[in-house]
Amino acid sequence: MRERYEIYHGVRITEGALHAAVFLSARYITDRRLLDKAIDLIDEAASMIRLQIGSLPLPIDIKERELSSLIVKKEGLKREDTPSARTEAEKMQAQIAKVKEELALLRERWNQEKKLIEEVKEKKNALENLRFQEEEAERAADYNKVAELRYSILPKMKKELEEAQNKLLNLSNRLLQEEVDETLIAQIVAKWTGIPVNRMLEGEAQRLLNLEKAHHDVFNILLQIFDDGRLTDSKGRTVNCKNALFIMTSNLGSDLLLEQIRARATGWTKEAVLAIVEPVLKMHFRPEFLNRLDEILPFLPLQEQDMEKIAPIQLNHVADRLLERSIKLNWEKPVLAYLAQKGYDPLYGARPLKRLIQQEVVNLLSTAILKGEIKNEVHVTLILRKEKEEEMIHFKIGK
Repeated sequence: MRERYEIYHGVRITEGALHAAVFLSARYITDRRLLDKAIDLIDEAASMIRLQIGSLPLPIDIKERELSSLIVKKEGLKREDTPSARTEAEKMQAQIAKVKEELALLRERWNQEKKLIEEVKEKKNALENLRFQEEEAERAADYNKVAELRYSILPKMKKELEEAQNKLLNLSNRLLQEEVDETLIAQIVAKWTGIPVNRMLEGEAQRLLNLEKAHHDVFNILLQIFDDGRLTDSKGRTVNCKNALFIMTSNLGSDLLLEQIRARATGWTKEAVLAIVEPVLKMHFRPEFLNRLDEILPFLPLQEQDMEKIAPIQLNHVADRLLERSIKLNWEKPVLAYLAQKGYDPLYGARPLKRLIQQEVVNLLSTAILKGEIKNEVHVTLILRKEKEEEMIHFKIGK
């Protein structure tokens, strides 16, 4: 059966994929029986690879988009009849030529890989036909033909198939994947069940429930899930939740916490926050619900030392925008300390820091660019100066 799926889809199914299909389907797909569900997993994974082989690879798609973007920018620069625009257009033309060359190499590799994959598929199909002919000849008692096929033609075809597979495997920096492996099987299981099997919640948007806004029926459903690890609807259909992780959020007690933060901005611990919010939680939620929670994790207020870590992240966003003009942005340590201290507000978190950077850094640099004080391809360093007993952010230009 494995060989037939490989021939039909033109892919290679690994031993690990077969084991994963049986193990993961038995563990996570509880409403169907083996071996059907394992076979369906293999079939869908092989179909996915088959579609990917026939479509444009992502690296080529990215390069084509990059090329289109550069051509559009170049055409836009042609409309600006200025020396700087002409210089920029010449640079753009060199970039376009480079991207076209890279794109041509990628397409050549893609065509080579497609040709090898098709060659392997044809040889597998030919090998399967030869085996069928061998069985037919044996049933018809045509022993001469059986001997020819078994000891001459079949070994030769197997050798040709092995050589073609080795050529494909030895290609470096592959653009196409023709292999069904355990990772792909895990992705299919995640697609069917909603459980991210291979990476629990990694790289996915977190869907969190704000509990105090939920209907009371939601709590009844959660009690059933937390007790039995499964959920049953009115028609008797069961959803297995034993491998699910539930994360719930609440703003209960935040008003009391803010009052305490106004009085004391620093020195907060997990125990201190819980001492404030736990009485409110007990008033709002039923004891049987709270007793089924593994942990209540409070978010601690931001401290000034946290702002010193957030400030470089926000400044890096500004630096990325300036790179579009080939302007490199750096800053001195006193600038970070100034931003962290002035942008710190225990009540509002990191948002005041973002506004401060907009007012004192982005506006400063934007004005300088418009005035022509900052030109392309320069180094700009943010510095701190005292003016009239008040510290202010300035910049200096280097090459």
